[in-house]
Amino acid sequence: MTIAEITSAIAKITNAIAEITSAIAKITNAIAKITNAITEITNAIAEITNALAEITNAIAEITNALAEITNASAEITNASAEITNASAEITNASAEITNASAEITNASAEMQVLISELAEQETNLIKPDQSYPVWLPYNAVEAADTMLKANELL
Repeated sequence: MTIAEITSAIAKITNAIAEITSAIAKITNAIAKITNAITEITNAIAEITNALAEITNAIAEITNALAEITNASAEITNASAEITNASAEITNASAEITNASAEITNASAEMQVLISELAEQETNLIKPDQSYPVWLPYNAVEAADTMLKANELL
């Protein structure tokens, strides 16, 4: 082999080394880009993981709030039942008051009749220009004893 051929071969090897070096630089840049992309993906995964944790916490808070709403709803239902029962008791008491009022009205009417009858009888008891005996309680031991016994029964 001649020097020219060796020089040509060295030139070709040098060019090949330059091309390999350039290819290595490109691969290195590609690896750097891939590394950056992996870092960005890792960061995105971390953000997604944090977001999922926040969503999980929010779901837990919503679940607790729903449990509180369910409990409050049960309390409202119980209070409503108590109000319904109280309303029924008020209705019953009102009916009893109405019945008692009717009984009082009837009794009042009966008393009016009795008072009228007594008034009629009293007007005929005492007549003008007549004398009547007057009873005095002196020496009325029997009457006093009867009144004491009646008072003890009360």
